[in-house]
Amino acid sequence: MRSSVPLKVEKGAAIAEFKLRGGQTASFILEEAQAIRRRKSDYVSDAFKETMNYWLAWVGRSKYRGRWREMVNRSALTLNY
Repeated sequence: MRSSVPLKVEKGAAIAEFKLRGGQTASFILEEAQAIRRRKSDYVSDAFKETMNYWLAWVGRSKYRGRWREMVNRSALTLNY
């Protein structure tokens, strides 16, 4: 797990306590242990775009076009992982 705020591990859980003011952000990236990436200044932005593109492409293959399409797709995204 990568984070823009300090993390600590307690009993196998990653914990971060922080405060944000208006306009501030905090990022958390959970990766597979074997994922090795270069640390770049735009890493968080790139990782977010990559993740969004993956899930948009995944849900784009859905054939469901009924009344509840958005809810069905959100449920499928949740259940897929």
